[in-house]
Amino acid sequence: MNEKEIKRLTSLHIKKYRDEHKQFLIEGKRIIAEALESGADIVKLYSASELEESIITAANDHKIPIENVDERLAQKISSTVSPSGVLALCSIPKKDISSIQKNENCIYLDCVRDPGNLGTIARTAVWFGVKHIVLSETCADPYNSKVVRSGMGAHFYSNFYSKISTSWLHQNTRKILVAEIGGKSINKFKSIAKPWVLVMGSEPKGVSEEILIENYQALSIPKVGYGESLNVAMAAGIILSSLNREKM
Repeated sequence: MNEKEIKRLTSLHIKKYRDEHKQFLIEGKRIIAEALESGADIVKLYSASELEESIITAANDHKIPIENVDERLAQKISSTVSPSGVLALCSIPKKDISSIQKNENCIYLDCVRDPGNLGTIARTAVWFGVKHIVLSETCADPYNSKVVRSGMGAHFYSNFYSKISTSWLHQNTRKILVAEIGGKSINKFKSIAKPWVLVMGSEPKGVSEEILIENYQALSIPKVGYGESLNVAMAAGIILSSLNREKM
């Protein structure tokens, strides 16, 4: 591996260069195996440790090159404190929000800046069959390494749409559901008309005022114990489970 390639790979830890090259890195055998199984656009694999035969076979089947690197170089490319020694360079999919079908449900995240929360929400959404995640201008970058790690492979089954203004919500024809303290308890809904878009805001502030001026249905999770609020990723999971109650 030459210095130019090393520089390019390490630059992908910065959003500016991820956007410029339209690429991001994933690390670890488990997530790489998930990416291969899903048919993700993997450009190249880098390994400083022995790979499972299944990963080598899948990479060969998809004509993905594998480069053996030494441990020092793997650590230099990695963004983790304890690198696994296995990395993959992936292309960031180009997604147009207009491609979402009118009958498909989605999630709209408003000002969710914590990478761990964003990744967990993506992972949870995939579990409940929601593959479209729309992000406001103030959300974390979905291809941030912490988001990717928290997503645990969800990125390869999700469509992310970044920097989408709240005006998109008002133009879409889906029922708008807003997670809001004081909203109607999710336990009181027998069913909710589909398709819908679930809006989740940041924990300290909730959703933006411009969202609340439009017609929407406020949902809340009833509290039976103590505490000021729920983590946004946990709240998203509870609400998604409730919205899918009829399928379970």
